[in-house]
Amino acid sequence: MLDASMTFFIRPQIAPQHALETASKLAVEILQPISGKIDPYDLGAFDLDSDLSKDYCRHICNPIEKQKRTQRTANYKALVETYPAHEFVIDREEARVLGLNVCEPSEELDNLFEELRPYLEKVNSYIGLIKTNEESLHEKATTDSSRATTETPEG
Repeated sequence: MLDASMTFFIRPQIAPQHALETASKLAVEILQPISGKIDPYDLGAFDLDSDLSKDYCRHICNPIEKQKRTQRTANYKALVETYPAHEFVIDREEARVLGLNVCEPSEELDNLFEELRPYLEKVNSYIGLIKTNEESLHEKATTDSSRATTETPEG
């Protein structure tokens, strides 16, 4: 759209300075509503998250211990940049395309997962080892209040 506007304004009967000023104003008026909805903090946080994700995948694909370096050729950037969501499932075939060293599970491991499947299907969310600030504060408040009720004044 800006190119079409510039072509219109560059006609011989319009002064170049006036054409540039008008085209600049037009570009600002078109882009301002869009850029006004972008929060710079969110944009920076997204960029940081993306960088951290790439770094994490790079470390997983190329660990320090030499015997664990089976994924050195993996395209770690593609893991972060080309998939629509964290929940997107990458099967063995696609993992191979990404350069990941994957294989079929042993019969013993496959049987173990089949035994676990009924239990895993009941899990709605993963409960991690790292607590959120809110959980930590709640736990501290609960501990503090239980201490206060169990302590008796000395007499």
